Amino acid sequence: MDRRIGRILISRDEIAARVSELGEAIGRDYAGRAPVLVGVLKGAVVFTADLLRAVPVPAAMDFVHRYAETFQPHGRARWGAS
Repeated sequence: MDRRIGRILISRDEIAARVSELGEAIGRDYAGRAPVLVGVLKGAVVFTADLLRAVPVPAAMDFVHRYAETFQPHGRARWGAS
């Protein structure tokens, strides 16, 4: 047990196996297409990168970021170059 983290509930190997399963499922569901994986910054960076590597079809990734000071509960996400 890592004292900084506490008790580990899901092992690194279990997470890696599940990411591989998800990547394969995305590959089946999006065969012949090029999906875009969208993660929420900053917490999803590593997971999204791992998932992108596990997807067997051409895919891209992008991220959204929520700024607390400008967040409006009923607002809409806007896509575009920053």
